[in-house]
Amino acid sequence: MTQEQGTISEHHVAHRYITDRLRAQILRGDMASGTKLPSTGELSKRWNTSNFTIHTALKNLVKEGMLERRHGRGTFVCERPDRLTRVGIYQGNPDIWVREDMGFYRQVHCNLEKQLAAIGATARVFFDRRDPEKQDTVLPELAAAVRNKEIQGLIIPLASGVNLPPIISLPLPISVITGAVGIQNKIVSLDAKAFFRELLTRLSRKGCRKVGLITSSPKEFGTPLKSGFLDFDRIFRLEAESHGMETKDAWVVYPETKVDNPMKLGYQEFMRMWGRKQKPDALIAHPDVLVPGVISAALQLGLHHGNEVQFCFHRNKHFQSVCPFPAIWAITDEELIAEKLVELIQTQFRGGTVSPVHVPDTFVELQSSGVE
Repeated sequence: MTQEQGTISEHHVAHRYITDRLRAQILRGDMASGTKLPSTGELSKRWNTSNFTIHTALKNLVKEGMLERRHGRGTFVCERPDRLTRVGIYQGNPDIWVREDMGFYRQVHCNLEKQLAAIGATARVFFDRRDPEKQDTVLPELAAAVRNKEIQGLIIPLASGVNLPPIISLPLPISVITGAVGIQNKIVSLDAKAFFRELLTRLSRKGCRKVGLITSSPKEFGTPLKSGFLDFDRIFRLEAESHGMETKDAWVVYPETKVDNPMKLGYQEFMRMWGRKQKPDALIAHPDVLVPGVISAALQLGLHHGNEVQFCFHRNKHFQSVCPFPAIWAITDEELIAEKLVELIQTQFRGGTVSPVHVPDTFVELQSSGVE
């Protein structure tokens, strides 16, 4: 082990600095597989820091699969395979194959298996069939696979505020789709500022001056995890103001908790909004699962015959929405999301650090979609 230690710069977070330096030594080959690390006490003196900081730094590398702790013997550099060949896919809800509103997750899953095969990796799928409230511990089958090193990485396309906290602490490379804040190895399919800025710019160019929003994305998960949609409403209002557009509380639907029937929400809330005397001249509906409800309400109200309102809808690239009137569409690419999920675990497997990845939507304006 090389003598790189000393007083850690005040500009660095101590445990991350040590993790990065030790990781670099392992990747360079300065510490070969099987090398035993000095004790925590020795390392704390060498790095001029606390035992707790050293313990945290080593824990990070254990999670990455670069170090292993052997009971009663110490901490050793792991034997590392040359490439990623065995990857787990955790699905927190087996109903993705039967529920109409889970087409996005089905498409991501299929693309994950295809892309893993392309890099020579096999996929092992873990379906969590336990009741949602009982998913606050790691699925035993998954825990055993990690413990026995049957998988080298784990991808989580579908998780919740209940099952995600225990899973992301597993000691292997992990990537996840989540709206929770504070998670580095995740895919973010929505950057609210960029999303609203693009749509409101387009609406402003069309002469729209009053805008509403219907979303089924909850403010909170109902768990210790914080939702990334916490400021969704605030960002929408700020962007509307910056574009010189008016909005009102009556034109904004933003649920406190998870919505069981987003399509019904879209239909009912748009009918309610259009029953008021004052109405917006533009409406944003997000995400895709509530859009059919809004479209149905618009058709029932006869809004497809005129230019009374400009609609902005979200959908996923590989699932066409039937809409017989003009709309601006924000389109999410499930294939690209799957690609980024695989890249995240590959980066971690190689010893690299990761940050949240934003997969931007593509925006298109169509006179109609899904109809001849």
